[in-house]
Amino acid sequence: MSAGTFSNAKYQASYGDGLAIHPIRVQPETIAASAGGVTNAEPAGAINNPIQARSTGGRRSFGLVARFVTLRAPATDQPATYQPLGFTRIPALTEAFYDACVKGETVTYLGAAYTVSGRGGERVDGTDGN
Repeated sequence: MSAGTFSNAKYQASYGDGLAIHPIRVQPETIAASAGGVTNAEPAGAINNPIQARSTGGRRSFGLVARFVTLRAPATDQPATYQPLGFTRIPALTEAFYDACVKGETVTYLGAAYTVSGRGGERVDGTDGN
């Protein structure tokens, strides 16, 4: 369902003091998403925790599951592989982008105006990390 290939990126964790930066694999269009003037860009600084953050994971999964934003696609103007008015879930690489994604507001994703339909917090070892 992705419009691009996966690439290595950085994810700023919410737990503790928020200074932990983990590796994560995302599509290039995820990093280019923006909301309220805030881009979903990688955090500044080097990776200082080698544990891989994951974009998805069940409530009982262990490890670090990234906070995410669920987007509703527009009726038109999205890639042919995306369903009109379908849902896409992307990880929020920084807390600033997560905070900018308010339910009902617009996020620019793949050059189109998607609507935020929901958000989910970071989970560490099967628990809510927020």
